[in-house]
Amino acid sequence: MPNHTNRSADPRTTAPRYVRVYTALREWIDNGKYSPGEKIASEEEIGQMFGVSRITTRKAIDLLVEDDLVYRLHGKGTYVAENVQQRAGMANIGKRTRDARRVATRGKFDQIEIGETDADPKTCVDLKLASGARVLRISYVRVFSGTPVAFATSYIPAEFGVEIQAGDLRNETTLVALEKSGLKPVGAGQLISATLADASIAGTLGLNMGSPVLRIKQIVTDANQLPLERFIVYYRADKYEHPMTLRDRQDLDLAHGFAPMR
Repeated sequence: MPNHTNRSADPRTTAPRYVRVYTALREWIDNGKYSPGEKIASEEEIGQMFGVSRITTRKAIDLLVEDDLVYRLHGKGTYVAENVQQRAGMANIGKRTRDARRVATRGKFDQIEIGETDADPKTCVDLKLASGARVLRISYVRVFSGTPVAFATSYIPAEFGVEIQAGDLRNETTLVALEKSGLKPVGAGQLISATLADASIAGTLGLNMGSPVLRIKQIVTDANQLPLERFIVYYRADKYEHPMTLRDRQDLDLAHGFAPMR
């Protein structure tokens, strides 16, 4: 059973209770604690597990239903979807988009830069592009109460014709921009690592050079494993924790959705 002891967290970035319950239930489904077709605990039982109200539990389950991970049978209960593994990727996208919208109301974007450029060698390799190919580069800093907490850069092949404006980032992630262009991001290869801030990252995030930062890189793909986006974000280690459950299909929301502390 997961440990739900409260931790001291910045109230500006702490997820609402129903989001935390949703995340835990989703991890139990992904990890097989609840199998496809199995009935999950009742709203009352889940509320007791997490120490939350039935209304909070219902909102969490509503999100699972929205993601097609569970379904309700009137008078019988809530059951895990039979095709839950196939739905996992789309659920990631849905949750990440919701998180981005929620967090956007608590912080702001700064130092936004959007423009086409030549892909550097590493981007060419990750996106399987020819040398000299053009990419749309999007970078920005996330700020909470005047403190920069994350610096992100996205690279999208220019041939996709993706369009995004600075103002769009207040309500959507680059995943939404991909979808608006007719592309369908469903999965990603993800690498999370600890590193030390170089002069550029330190200056951007207001840190001393050599301070610890968390680096997340995602190569977002469609159902045919075609690379759609190379996304890299650096977080201040003193501001964010990133809960993660290792599984075959990597979470997309942890980076783009700026997952808050538990």
